[in-house]
Amino acid sequence: MTARARKLGRVTILALAVGVALGTIGCGPRAGRYNVTVSLAPSLRGSSLDVDLVGVGEANLADWSGKDLREYFSGNDAFRTSQQDMRYTMEFNPSSAGAKTLARQDPIWKTWQNVGYDSLYILADVPGTPQRLVLPMFTDRWSGSTIKVEVREGSIVPLTPMKPSK
Repeated sequence: MTARARKLGRVTILALAVGVALGTIGCGPRAGRYNVTVSLAPSLRGSSLDVDLVGVGEANLADWSGKDLREYFSGNDAFRTSQQDMRYTMEFNPSSAGAKTLARQDPIWKTWQNVGYDSLYILADVPGTPQRLVLPMFTDRWSGSTIKVEVREGSIVPLTPMKPSK
């Protein structure tokens, strides 16, 4: 093997090593799919209300984070109507007040993956005070495959403990 061939071989190996290193730098945790179970606090179980779940990424963050929830749940909101394919709606009423689950196998997760979601927005039409909870969906933030939340009169509370960010 000539000196030139050895040098070319070393350069190729070095280039591959740098490529592998650069390929892993900045590759943090990815967004995961979970069974998301939503329940109502006892004080709300006689109410009729909708809870929308939406996978949100950087591309659609401004649309969702600044949205006025009273307007969103008004019944005439063009934005909510236009987002029908991007949201998963759970309907609660006095005869169907039990916990509801969005399964991790549901096709909506694929839709959210296509927009690069990294957060789950949970929007609840709580009478008088609509609520919003934003959960990071990175796999390093959750143990197991299920995230449970409870809708209360003044908030939406995660019941599943979230790990601190790294």
